[in-house]
Amino acid sequence: AHLNATGRRKMSTEGMKLTEPEPSLLCAMSTYLSYVFLIVIGGLRDVLGKVTGVSRYSKARPKPGYGELVNDWAGFYTRRLYSRIQDTFNRPINSKPGARIDVMKRFSTDNNASIQLMSPVQVHEQCLNLSSYNYLGFGDDWKETCAEFVLPQLDKLPVS
Repeated sequence: AHLNATGRRKMSTEGMKLTEPEPSLLCAMSTYLSYVFLIVIGGLRDVLGKVTGVSRYSKARPKPGYGELVNDWAGFYTRRLYSRIQDTFNRPINSKPGARIDVMKRFSTDNNASIQLMSPVQVHEQCLNLSSYNYLGFGDDWKETCAEFVLPQLDKLPVS
């Protein structure tokens, strides 16, 4: 039997194939149909905006003599899909990126065309950090977060 440093039996992973679980058919189909729905509705809104001239994106055309900065699909994606969900990704924080972070609260009055911070006082909410390089909090002052567990183990176990 293979034993590890603590004298316990070491489990062998040889011959084991680790696989990620597949999403169910319902989950996959509802995700794809949601994207198709957003793309179709966004396309219809673009066509109606070009025909009627009434669109919040009508001013986004380049000036005469200048080219477009992005291709049609990138512009469409930014206008019709990403702008609706950008607040879920681009979250400003008001603390160091430790195990917990202070996320600043924001609001929009124009369907996420612009997003403002709640003011005059910076309003924030403390959240568990699952998104940065330091989501475990080891970049914090480690003597506060994990020293009581690490230091005794260094005395007991060999360091490799």
